[in-house]
Amino acid sequence: MNNLIIKYMMKLKDIFNIQQDIDESNIIIKEFSYYLDEEIDLYNLEISFSLYVKNPKQNNDSDEYLEYISNSKNLINKKILFKNVSNFSIKNVYRDMQITGFEILNHKENGWQKEIKYEVKDYEGDKINLFCEEIIVIK
Repeated sequence: MNNLIIKYMMKLKDIFNIQQDIDESNIIIKEFSYYLDEEIDLYNLEISFSLYVKNPKQNNDSDEYLEYISNSKNLINKKILFKNVSNFSIKNVYRDMQITGFEILNHKENGWQKEIKYEVKDYEGDKINLFCEEIIVIK
């Protein structure tokens, strides 16, 4: 059998199809929701993100900058749902975790079971790792 693994390096800006200029250091994980879908008896993971439109001043230490990012017009909220999740791990959990994207490995061509079709991890900090059957972008 050929050991073909299809690999995607996806920035969140591209996953969410964001046209505005996003400061990648301000893509923040706001919430994790890991829950049992009792209807189908499988675990799902929903991750909520806040993405800040780039500040033209770029002085991240100023009061003006803090006011800028707190303005809801400069904030985009998005979610990703990972369905039928297994082997979920998260490292170094802290408030307002930053992440720029995911490395997604598609194991379908190797004949892996459908419930571990995708292997997902963030490609910079190795903070998030999981296997899942389906990935859905919400909002």
